[in-house]
Amino acid sequence: MTIKKKIKKLKRLKDIREKKRDDVRIRLKDTEEKKRALEERSDDLDVKREDAVFLFKEKCINGEISPEELLWMRDGIDDLEKDIEQLDILIDEINQSVVCLKDDLKDKHVDVKITGIFLDKRNLEQKKQDLKKEQRELDEFTLLSFVK
Repeated sequence: MTIKKKIKKLKRLKDIREKKRDDVRIRLKDTEEKKRALEERSDDLDVKREDAVFLFKEKCINGEISPEELLWMRDGIDDLEKDIEQLDILIDEINQSVVCLKDDLKDKHVDVKITGIFLDKRNLEQKKQDLKKEQRELDEFTLLSFVK
């Protein structure tokens, strides 16, 4: 296989690897955005839970709460805590995905870099061959000029 064919194949391989790297980069960005959205939602629910607990304590201390209202408020707090717990589980899963995607992205960067190095070596090899060919042609031309 000629060097030009090798260069062409390496360029295609590098393009493919760059595309894969870019795809992972996009997935990582999307996953991090989902994580941020879930964290914001979790923070909002934490604030709501804290407000509900404060109001619950206030009413209990002041004796301004009926048994039905007590049960209703406690159920509301329990629901908020369940939602927060579910969001925490989702956030943990997304954190694991982010770690995996970052590792995958590092691997893709290495693949692109290695392919780039091989491509650069082949390009340098091609330039050397072109220079040798040009030098041979100049030598032949000089020799022919000298012989005449």
